[in-house]
Amino acid sequence: MFQSFNISSLTYVEELYRKFLTEPSSLPDEWRQYFTQPAENGGDPARTEPVYSQRPTESPKRVSQAVSAPILSSQLDDLIHSYRAYGHLRAQIDPLNRLNLPNVAPVSLAPEVFGFTDAHMDKLFASESIRLSRPLTLRELISRLDQTYCGSIGFEFMHIGDRVQRRWLQQRIEQLENRSAFDPEEQVRMLSRLIEAQTFEQFIRRKFLGAKSFSLEGAEALIPLVEIAIGKAAEQGVLEIVLAMAHRGRLNMLANILHKPARDIFREFIDPSVAHADGSGDVKYHLGHSHD
Repeated sequence: MFQSFNISSLTYVEELYRKFLTEPSSLPDEWRQYFTQPAENGGDPARTEPVYSQRPTESPKRVSQAVSAPILSSQLDDLIHSYRAYGHLRAQIDPLNRLNLPNVAPVSLAPEVFGFTDAHMDKLFASESIRLSRPLTLRELISRLDQTYCGSIGFEFMHIGDRVQRRWLQQRIEQLENRSAFDPEEQVRMLSRLIEAQTFEQFIRRKFLGAKSFSLEGAEALIPLVEIAIGKAAEQGVLEIVLAMAHRGRLNMLANILHKPARDIFREFIDPSVAHADGSGDVKYHLGHSHD
């Protein structure tokens, strides 16, 4: 009986499993034995095959190797979807943990909410809804989802109506697990850019007391971030980039990304008329610059 599982059996088997959880005596003996078998053999190496989310076209042999799929695949997909939809509400946006922010996620991301127990945590899983280079244990998969969606950066994208755009973002977010690998030379370069950005702001604040500068202080990471983005774009064949931004951090961007001479920026602080010497009447915060 159990060798003939396929995707069309999913709804029927899930309904039987719900009955097993609430009223096991209502099921035939063979179904009760089937539903209790995974728990009884949780430590048996013979039952450590991956649990796959099946396609209708897959062979009966593949289906029989994943007998737990009809029960767990939909719960696994629900868990993954919830991380994508609500993980940003649990993102660690306060690195010093001083804000004591409440948990505003409308749903819990705890595995037990989706029907998983401790017996499932070390079993291997794979799913068509997420790209994996190899099957992972449920524990490893949850850790990966936590690092990707609940780290120091939150991604809110599931509301996007265009399915192609949403899938494009999803694949790129999950491909690197919300992490980029940098070699020591790149790390030193980023540190240098952070120091340059901070030094620029400190000099203006001390040299030109009371002058509006729309400081970048607190967001200096923008400078190495933009530099990396420009470098990646150039590697992919982009020949020209036009940047538009708000006042905040604009002077720092002009100095450290577009390489506008700092002496020209400082001169505009000393003599505001220089900023609109061309007759534009604009202020220095609106002026642009071009650099190859």
